[in-house]
Amino acid sequence: MPDAKLKEETDRLYALLTGGDIPMTVAASGFKDFSEPAKDEVAARLARQYLPELSPPTLGHVLLLRTAKNEAALRLVFVSHLRAADARARKSSLVGLKSLGHPALADLALLSMRDDQDAVLAMAIDALLPAARADRALWTFLQGYYAVRKPMGDAFHTSIALLEAHGFPGAYPGK
Repeated sequence: MPDAKLKEETDRLYALLTGGDIPMTVAASGFKDFSEPAKDEVAARLARQYLPELSPPTLGHVLLLRTAKNEAALRLVFVSHLRAADARARKSSLVGLKSLGHPALADLALLSMRDDQDAVLAMAIDALLPAARADRALWTFLQGYYAVRKPMGDAFHTSIALLEAHGFPGAYPGK
């Protein structure tokens, strides 16, 4: 594909991804009408972009760019938005990192446990639960979170319900 054609395709994909509402048919197709080189270039462009922060809907569609060559760029996009101003962007970042199988997912999720939004906390807990089953200290940390947040009622309903569904505040299930 000539460079000019790739640049035009890349610009179209970038504009579609970052321009607001993505037509459902395009999102459902996973951007199948765009080439892998264009997806790779858009992923690289997003990874280089410091400002403006990506919107939550954009972050929610970033995984549709995934190819064998651009996973490192996508990881960078998600990690760089873990402290985004919008809680939906922070949650989408954790979802993306989990979907990519980020090797430091548990550490990144643990950093997110100081968030004040229940949806972000629930996603962080979801990412931490597999590691907590094998790590007594992490299980104990989540028990501490449960003990502090449970009395707060509905403000942390989702994260507390997730922990309860996985045996909290019960004893450590490991050895």
